[in-house]
Amino acid sequence: MGWGYNNYGQAITLGACSKISSGGQHTVALQSDGAVVAWGAGRTNTGTWPELGQAMIASTLGTCTQISAGYAHTMALQTGGIVVAWGAGTTTQTSGGTSGLEFGQSIVPATLGTCTQIAAGGAHSMALKSNATVVAWGNNGNGQCTVPATLGTCTKIAAGLYHSAAIQNNSLVVAWGNNANGQCTVPATLGTCTQIALGAYHSVALKSTGIVVCWGYNANGQTTVPASLGTCAQITAGGYHTVAMKSEGSIVAWGAGKTVLTNGGTTALEYGQSIVPSTIGACLQITAGYYDTVALKTNATLLAWGNNDYAQITIPLNPGLCATISAGGYHTAALTQNATVLTWGYNFYGQSSVPANLGACVQVKAGFAHTVALKINGSIAAWGAGVTSQTNGGSTGLEYGQCIVPVNLGTCTQIAAGGSHTLAIKSNSTVAAWGNNSNGQCTVPSTLGNCTDIAAGLYHSVALQRGGTVVAWGNNSNGQSTVPANIGTCTQISAGAYHCLAIKTNGNVVGWGYNANGQTTIPANLGVCGQIAAGGYHSVAVQDNGTVVAWGAGKTVQVNGGTTNLELGQSLPPTLLGTCTNIAAGYGHTVAIRTAAVPCFGDIDGSGEVDTGDVAVILLDYGLCVGCPSDLDDSNMVDSGDISLVLLNSGPCP
Repeated sequence: MGWGYNNYGQAITLGACSKISSGGQHTVALQSDGAVVAWGAGRTNTGTWPELGQAMIASTLGTCTQISAGYAHTMALQTGGIVVAWGAGTTTQTSGGTSGLEFGQSIVPATLGTCTQIAAGGAHSMALKSNATVVAWGNNGNGQCTVPATLGTCTKIAAGLYHSAAIQNNSLVVAWGNNANGQCTVPATLGTCTQIALGAYHSVALKSTGIVVCWGYNANGQTTVPASLGTCAQITAGGYHTVAMKSEGSIVAWGAGKTVLTNGGTTALEYGQSIVPSTIGACLQITAGYYDTVALKTNATLLAWGNNDYAQITIPLNPGLCATISAGGYHTAALTQNATVLTWGYNFYGQSSVPANLGACVQVKAGFAHTVALKINGSIAAWGAGVTSQTNGGSTGLEYGQCIVPVNLGTCTQIAAGGSHTLAIKSNSTVAAWGNNSNGQCTVPSTLGNCTDIAAGLYHSVALQRGGTVVAWGNNSNGQSTVPANIGTCTQISAGAYHCLAIKTNGNVVGWGYNANGQTTIPANLGVCGQIAAGGYHSVAVQDNGTVVAWGAGKTVQVNGGTTNLELGQSLPPTLLGTCTNIAAGYGHTVAIRTAAVPCFGDIDGSGEVDTGDVAVILLDYGLCVGCPSDLDDSNMVDSGDISLVLLNSGPCP
């Protein structure tokens, strides 16, 4: 779970999903808790295609029951039946506006009232009101918003690029709008239907018998239903392709995208959107975008394929069970329990592009614009800014060689990534540093030695010596490198942009350095803590009971960033966060690993007893597994040693 500054997706959390919808170049998901998540084009609003804000979710949206993605706008149905829309069409201009898409499709009629269903089209919107009547607004250049006077009450609605359709209470389909390709000419023999879906210029219906029928534009074979299809449970129509989910949950697709050509093919439509992944398994729901397809699997996770020009099939990271996390300037890194490194967020410097050959790791740290990983063999890999070393910082201003690992470094036990420098603790417990040394942050004190922990700030460095003594060096403009004389012995350290945190041996947190945002003013009622994280201008701690407390910048959320440009909610832990085991603080965002409850030591399966069930879990996890609950002896391996501990502790939990 992540929160705070999320301009680049670094704080995204994607939980179990219940509904999905794909638009022109973006995708929207409704999570099981009613929260809406979107990705692809429209993560910003520049006023020109494709960045029209269609993937920007307002913090005030609240919980929703339904979503619909149009070509460049998005609709949501809030829990109380209120319709909300955003993206293209927030104004009404007869010329379509500078983006060519301003037809007022995101301006929900003030008199609409409560609704039960929504549908977003090319540049128009539809809603099914609580009284079962249909309302449409936005682009009406083809009559797609002129609801037939004889339509009556309906059960389903659908919006295409320039046409609309509805299923009446008598289960018959009615269509209106653009009919240049016969997409509004409902087959006379269609009969009663349970579902309707509209593509760019074609229509699809699911009959009451489970048979799929298509009509309209067919240049790409999108209306030629496969002869062996059989009965289906769901349908969806993309720009120029069609997808159906069969009764047992398997997926079949046809039309454009039966091949993948790097130039888009001769028709510029071959993005593989009709090539269903062989490993997909059973699904619950499908949705087709203009050139892509997304499926909601039975385990509530998502799988997407097809065109990815705007990252519309790059599903926001949901890494599952993680061992450790680290938050950088505008990106986040995690180490999963199978020792795999995952990164997400800002990637301008390549800091979120994990090397393909990285292999198993035991630690990962995110710096301001680079990422460092400690491999299982003790070697270090680094990527992002700093792959070269230029005295002026390079053309990006961040090329200080922080990713150039010294050739004679040898094996290491710990790493830390700072603003534009990197630290490592070598196997002999000495500290090595490389990268930007303009403030002396890489000039390790000659007397340091014998270290157990390190932390890297924006321009300063901190180390914890064996015995608990804290040492700091580098930039000291705000006293961040002047360790308090009375600090005593400590067990943990963390470095922010211009401040430091430490946990003393009694569990109390101490802070020093820059405090303009209150980041070193420890809350009076904080109590004993097991972990700390210093962000850009905020601080976070996990109390012994697993509760997360944060202070400093980000105590409020202001759209413009506030007067200090730091009020991004990074110090506001979500109300549903619960207890946590691990935290990380980035420049303006916060990430936490939530707790998986285990009643007592050795009770891995949570049964209330340490027994053969826990041995079975160990056998399933057998092998390399960093941070696994089944790795009881913390060896980074699930093996016979963990089975021995289960046998020693067998019996009911206290």
